[in-house]
Amino acid sequence: MPVRLIVTNNGDRPFSLRDARILYLTAAGDKIQAAEPEDVERLMTQKERQGSKIPMPGPIPAIKLKPKASNKDIEADFDTFEYQALVVEPHATRAGFLFYRRFPARPPLTGAKLHLHKLRDADGKELFYFEIPFDNYLKSKSSQMN
Repeated sequence: MPVRLIVTNNGDRPFSLRDARILYLTAAGDKIQAAEPEDVERLMTQKERQGSKIPMPGPIPAIKLKPKASNKDIEADFDTFEYQALVVEPHATRAGFLFYRRFPARPPLTGAKLHLHKLRDADGKELFYFEIPFDNYLKSKSSQMN
């Protein structure tokens, strides 16, 4: 599940995201770290590696499918879209996506939060943490539908 992260520094000094922890907290309290390209590749090609079964009478073996996404394709997507800024300069904005594993058994955003901590200023002092509830996003989307 991609989450767009936009960080703006309205201050006069840069701050660092080098040691930042940006976790997806589910409503059940699970803490999920952002995925790496290898994690995404493993999940995307898992079904293709297992093969798929065509419902037919009799014992017919599974048909193996060729993986659709190569590691190069996934790495290219990460290079293009992933949030990569380690420093946010004064009066600047940096944006990109973080990718999190979604569990289909649960609604992914209801009651969930994005938790940012270990952001540091130019002197290395830890700044305050942020929690961004996704419920506000869901409410804004439902009001647009009405």
